[in-house]
Amino acid sequence: KYRYQCELILVLEKGTAEWIGEGDIKSEYFQMDNEGVIHIKRIHGGKKVHIAEKPSSLYESFILNSSKAGDLIFDPFAGSGTIVEAAKNTARNYLAIELEEKNIELIRNREKQLTIEELVFKKTEMSQLEFDDNEESD
Repeated sequence: KYRYQCELILVLEKGTAEWIGEGDIKSEYFQMDNEGVIHIKRIHGGKKVHIAEKPSSLYESFILNSSKAGDLIFDPFAGSGTIVEAAKNTARNYLAIELEEKNIELIRNREKQLTIEELVFKKTEMSQLEFDDNEESD
């Protein structure tokens, strides 16, 4: 049975790129083969809450390797909020967009566990984006 074994990760910089750290992928975070492919253990089916979920540690490693504390991490397809968790764990600011109500619930549940303040855009019935600052009291 054929299946995808890798995914591309897009990293963008506004303005002139600034070199962060040594610019290398640190071996303590990743195992990389001769082709430049990073190998990580995946989250197995029963432990996943979202179909495309990746380990938070993967994103934390990329964030630590390519940004500074206080930088903004933007996730336009937030899914279950793993990148938001990784940004919070690495002292970065974050902005996440998610349109699927079931995924917004996953993010809210993760938010309660992490005690983070999440910014979520959600789709209204009129197909417009509505800002939800998620300031619910416990």
